[in-house]
Amino acid sequence: MFKKKFKILMSISCVMLLSMSLIGCNGGDSSDDSSSGITQINMAIVGDQPKHIDQFYKKLDALTEKDLKIKVRFQNISWQDVQNKYNLALTSGNLDIIPSGSWLNYSDYAKKNAFLDISDLVKKDAPDMYKKISKNAWSGAKIDGKIYGVPQDSIGYGNALGIQYREDLRKKYNLPEIKDMNSLENYLLTLKKNETSMPYMLDQQDFVANYEQAATGLTTIDSDGTCTSSISQYGLLVDPKNTSKSVLVYDTPGYKDLVKTMKKWYDEGLVNKNILSTKDQPEDMMRAGSLPADFISYFVKSRDLGYKIEKIHPNWELGFWLFTDKNVYNTRTGHTLESITRNSKHPDLALKFLNKIRTDRNYFDLMSYGIKDTNYSLTSQGKVDVSKVSDDNVFSLTPCWGDAKFDRRGTNEWSKSEPINQSLAKISKDNPLNGFYFDTSKVQTEIANMEQVRIQYIQPIQVGISQNPERDLKAAVQKLKDAGLDKVQAEVDRQLKEFSKKAAK
Repeated sequence: MFKKKFKILMSISCVMLLSMSLIGCNGGDSSDDSSSGITQINMAIVGDQPKHIDQFYKKLDALTEKDLKIKVRFQNISWQDVQNKYNLALTSGNLDIIPSGSWLNYSDYAKKNAFLDISDLVKKDAPDMYKKISKNAWSGAKIDGKIYGVPQDSIGYGNALGIQYREDLRKKYNLPEIKDMNSLENYLLTLKKNETSMPYMLDQQDFVANYEQAATGLTTIDSDGTCTSSISQYGLLVDPKNTSKSVLVYDTPGYKDLVKTMKKWYDEGLVNKNILSTKDQPEDMMRAGSLPADFISYFVKSRDLGYKIEKIHPNWELGFWLFTDKNVYNTRTGHTLESITRNSKHPDLALKFLNKIRTDRNYFDLMSYGIKDTNYSLTSQGKVDVSKVSDDNVFSLTPCWGDAKFDRRGTNEWSKSEPINQSLAKISKDNPLNGFYFDTSKVQTEIANMEQVRIQYIQPIQVGISQNPERDLKAAVQKLKDAGLDKVQAEVDRQLKEFSKKAAK
């Protein structure tokens, strides 16, 4: 559904947790049709193949054959088994265009020459697109001073984290507005006592770390991989006021206080006793009315869940406590891009096609939303409406070419989305680490060792499973050091210092 695709598009600021598997190829080798002079461009697309693809190709061909003398065919990659299938698609030799970004190891692949350096080509073959995309976005796409992908240029708030909760129940019990840990605890204790069907916290195990980042105003380090391999999950963060070195969050007084709070919550029954092993999904339980709050809720995820719950339970009301209000940053432009593969036989035509997507509304809308009046309709305000679209006409492509000037809002949004969006727009800033990609090549063994420590020692402490949080945290940090934390932090600091020097020039 467009609703699902729209969510995926926004959280791709994220946070996110992606894996893909190759499910089909509708293209083949890039080739020339000698009888018509039409060249085929093969493009990898994240997401399942849209239904009625022949109708879509007919519309697309009408544009591309007339304007560019090309036809574009997709190689679809679905959301299962990410890196292996992505690498398989990339090395197949059949593709001209492929999605890239920090969640797909953009930096590593660029340094291995998997992508074409388009620093000069983009100015020659896609000059309008080059001028339209902001300098900041192009800067964030650079690896060692070279551009290996066309970045998104849309406004996103990848670290806009908060807690989504039942506002109607807060009002029912006349509780204070949720705006800090004390008011949140009061809410949870009250619901545990009075709403026995929703007794506990159930969520990912990084709530404490994320909240402490917010409380201290620190920001994460993008380690050029999926969210689950981010170097920040081992406690290494950055002070935006001094990006030349990292900070170990486990050493901050606030973090130590938080793990004590989680121990208290666990003992009081506010945390699911099986939190480390349960397969239950917070979003499903929120919809079923059996969970008081979604604790690790990216705003883009909350927006989608809020819309769904409003449709299912019109009498409910949801609230959202944005706890990252001290450090909301625009999503780094290197998060999602479109790259030209090193083996592309027609890089000039591939860039010209991307140029059309980013500068021609007809191309952008077709590639992003499908066929008008078949896959979607437009409201008088220019919003995308899919409420009357049958499942058979769902458009499932996931665009990697977001553009602030072309992106359309959807009608399938939570009623509270707009005021929160306006608030985020006022407080968000450019990310001080835009363009920084942590190269893990020199510390991969240490990171693998630290991952075992994180799972065995850090995760339990962060959800309150600890007899003595202060003692156990100290022991866990020592385990991380034994696994190589000091070496990893030294390498992080070396790269941050180098990045800061270049940024200052």
